[in-house]
Order: sequence, then C-alpha cells, then structure tokens
Amino acid sequence: MRYTEQNKEGENVMFELKKYTVTFITNCETSLESISIIEGEKLSVPIQLVKEGYLFEGWYYNDENWNFETNIVTSDITLEAKWSLDIEIIWNNPEVNNVKINETIQLDMKLYPLFLEQTFLYETSDSTVASVDENGVVTGLSSGDVVISVYSKEYTEYVYNINIIVWDNYIVETINNLKTQPDDSVVVT
Repeated sequence: MRYTEQNKEGENVMFELKKYTVTFITNCETSLESISIIEGEKLSVPIQLVKEGYLFEGWYYNDENWNFETNIVTSDITLEAKWSLDIEIIWNNPEVNNVKINETIQLDMKLYPLFLEQTFLYETSDSTVASVDENGVVTGLSSGDVVISVYSKEYTEYVYNINIIVWDNYIVETINNLKTQPDDSVVVT
C-alpha cells in the first residue's frame, strides 16, 4: 500500500505501508478470522472467549503474553489463546457437619469441572477426635472440633476444608430434651 505525504519543504514524498497478517488460535470452539494490520499499529483486543471449565489466561506470541496496549505488529504473527483449568471442589451435603461419637457421616464431594477424575484424598486435623477413610466416611471418636481436608487426587494443590463437630451422646441427648417454658426459661427434664 502506497501513499503520498508532503514533507516540511512542501514536497510530495511517496511512502509504502507494509501490511501483515495476524492469525488467532483460540484453542476453544470459537474461531476468529485472521486480520490484516499496517506495520507499526497496535492490535485491538479480540472478543472475549469462553471455554467451559477453563479460565482464559491471555493471548500469547512465541510463549510471551501479548500486551495489546504496548506491543506493535512488525511481521506476520500468530497469537494463541492460553487456558488453565478452573478447578473447584464442592461439598454437596454441607448440612452434614456434625457426628456423634462412634457414629459416621458420609461426605459428598464433587470436583468441577465434572469431566475431571472424581477421586479425593481425605485428612483429619485431629485423629483423636475423628477419623476419615479413603471414601470420605467420617467417624466420631471423641468430643471436639476437627477439620477434614479434602484434596483432589490428581490436583492436590486444590483443597476444601470442612469443619466437623463431634458430639458426646450425653450432650446431644441433653440438648434434645430441653423444653422452653412460657416465661422463656429453659428447663432440663
């Protein structure tokens, strides 16, 4: 592409503009058309992409993050979208947050996105208060509070901590037997 411009002396000077092609690799279901851009110009940010179960990390050129505010195009380039998994561990039965001594509760956990392997590792913060097996079954051993940590077996950096209260049978029976009197006082029967 050529154009003419006058210099300071008023003389017409011929310039040639170079055009380059920018290609986009989205790594998702949405595709973007290649565009032409004049050498030295900045690119506009493409449309926002969506990929279920992933977070968009940005556009990369030769493994370097492309900065649309400062980078300029000086040759044909390919920008590639980078994605990372959007992992979350969810506790599906949070109402099950206490257990009596010598009884058990089952933790119902899910790893999102659901296409990931649904295998978990469990740890207890105090094995004298409660134990937890490889299937997420918590057994109350003595009165107190305990934290059960749930990890994705494949993605161990993701953890979900669950606070569990272990009750003595006597305390639970006493609470269940409380009655409220008309004057709002509480009497144990």
